[in-house]
Parts: sequence; C-alpha cells; structure tokens
Amino acid sequence: MRYAGVALILGSTLLGCGLVGCGSDDPPVTEDTGSGDTGSGDTGTTSDSTIDSTIDSATDSTATDSGGDSTATDSTTETADSTATDSTATDSTATDSTATDSAAADTKTDSTAADSTVADSAATDSAADTTAADTTAADTTAADTTAADTTTADSAADSAEAATDAGSDASFGTAPTCDGTLATGEYGDHTEGKNQYSSSTQTWYARWDDTNLYVAITNANVAEAAVVYLEKAPLTPATSGTNADGNLGGQTYDGARYSSLPFRADLVAYVKTGYREYRTADGTGGWSSATAGAGCFASAGTTREFSIPWSAVGGRPASFAFFGYVVAGSGFVYGQVPTTVTAGAIGTSATAGGYFLVADSSAAAAAKPFATPKP
Repeated sequence: MRYAGVALILGSTLLGCGLVGCGSDDPPVTEDTGSGDTGSGDTGTTSDSTIDSTIDSATDSTATDSGGDSTATDSTTETADSTATDSTATDSTATDSTATDSAAADTKTDSTAADSTVADSAATDSAADTTAADTTAADTTAADTTAADTTTADSAADSAEAATDAGSDASFGTAPTCDGTLATGEYGDHTEGKNQYSSSTQTWYARWDDTNLYVAITNANVAEAAVVYLEKAPLTPATSGTNADGNLGGQTYDGARYSSLPFRADLVAYVKTGYREYRTADGTGGWSSATAGAGCFASAGTTREFSIPWSAVGGRPASFAFFGYVVAGSGFVYGQVPTTVTAGAIGTSATAGGYFLVADSSAAAAAKPFATPKP
C-alpha cells in the first residue's frame, strides 16, 4: 500500500506539472479579470520546493523505514529466532522430553532392569525363598519324611516285640494270656474248625501274631509232652524240594517217631510241665541241638498254654503248615491234630498222615488255623 501511495502522489504531481509547466521560468498565463493583481497566477501555482518535499517525504518514509526496516528485518528475523532455535530444536523435542527424561533414563533403567525383572521377582524372592527353603530342603526331605516319620515310627517295631510278651499286638488283636486258664474267645473264634479243633477227648486252640504262634490244649496230662511240627514255606507237592527246604523225617521223642512227615518240616517243638525245647532242620536232613526254654509255658489242671517264637524260623512266615499230637512216656500217641495223623503206639517208623495249611498268615487275611486240613 505504501508504494501505491507513492505512485499516486507522483502521478498527481507530474499531472500537475504537465498542466502548469513544472520547472519552467515562464510565468503562468493568466486572464485579466479586470480586478488587478487579485486573481494572479501565484495563488494556484505549485513550486519546485513543494514537489521536492513531497517526493522526499514519500520516498524516505515509505520505502526505507516502514517497508525495509520494520517488516523485512525485524519480523522475519524474530520468527527465525523463535521457531528454529528455542522451541523446536533444542528445548522441547530433541533434548528434554524425548531423549533424556522419558524414554532412555527413567523408563528403561527403573522399571525393567532393577525393580521388576532381575532383583525382586525372579532372582531373589521366587527362586531362593520358594525352592530352596520351603519345599525341598526343610519340609519334605529332611524334617518330615526321612527323619521324623520313618526313623521314629520304625523304632517302635522293637518295642512291639517286647509288648507281645506282655500280651498286646495291634495288628492281630490281643494276644492270649499265658496263664494256664482259658477265657472265652481268648484264642479267637472258639468254633470247631476255626481257632478250635477237637481230637478224641482233647481240644486244641491256636492263634498267632507277628511274634508268636500260641497254642492251648485241654483235658490232657500236662506232664506228657505236646509235639508240634511246622513248615515255614509250604511246597507243592508238600514233600517236594530238597533237604535245604526242610526235613522229611521226624525227631524221636519218648520212644515215638514219624520217619515219614507229610511236608518238609523246618521246626519241631516239645513242651510239657518242667521242660520245653525246639529244634530246627539243619539242611542235611537232620535236626539241630535243642534250644530249651524258648517261648512261654503255663498250666492249670489238665490245661496247658505255650508259645513258639516265630524268630526260631526267621520271623512270621507268609504261610505255614503244621500238625501236632500228645505223646505219653511209653511212646503212645493221642490227641493228634488233624485226626488223620497216625496215633497209638506208633514206634519209630510211622507215617504221620495229614496236616493243616495256612495259606496266608497276615492279619488282614484273618485265616483260621484249623480251617484247612490236608490231605
């Protein structure tokens, strides 16, 4: 707009000069009005000084000050200073916000490396505390299972053997009291063919636990010996095997002997008032020397009670076979169980005959000693 104003003024000035003869020394032509000097051409004339002043004013003010100095230099330079240097490049985008504070330093260092992943959760807290201390070392392996439970409990087995002699075993119930008197149910089910068996006028009772085989006999002379043969691992057929499995020939007691036993016997027991013993098979077909005084014995009237310790055959067998009888001093056999065993004056070359088989001696099986006679 300023340049347009200059052009307008110059145009007007030149137009005026064209009309009145700018720069000419000739005086303007005037018309004599009849009034003298009052209407002379001086009043309407534009002088050189007026034109020069107008041009100078237009040029100086418009071109130099306003247009050049103000607009071009000040405003544009200030824009460059403000936009390029301060705001965009240095302060906001590059240095402060993006690179240093938020992305690189704070977020990556604090959250990922130090706090969450490495130190707290994975390495120190979870792995060390849970795996090492709680589960493997302290609770399961060392304290509970190995040391406390197994060792302590097993040591109770030693006291169980002593407790049996006192008359108690939890697995098989209460053991009989070895006192020479027979209480109701003392040997279990006092029914014929279960824990009781009758032969002629004598009656046998039997039961066992983990420590002993218990036997009672009523209505027999307690000064005459009861004899019991036992096999700890019955074979099929019963007399098969070798001498390492037991003996097929019996021991002579009071002039009576079974030279042919119904199974390979591992033990023979001889029990009467004032003396008791057992012998074991020696593996060559003979018998060991006597082990006297083992187990218990008690009698009252014509009733006797005694026990044969399982330890004599290496512990309670899983199954066993047995037969028994009473022998008088004259060698006369009576009160035999089962009744198929040869009785009377048998001499020393008799064949025994039958026996009883207990196929499972465990407490859970609850087998009855006289339930399965053979053959």
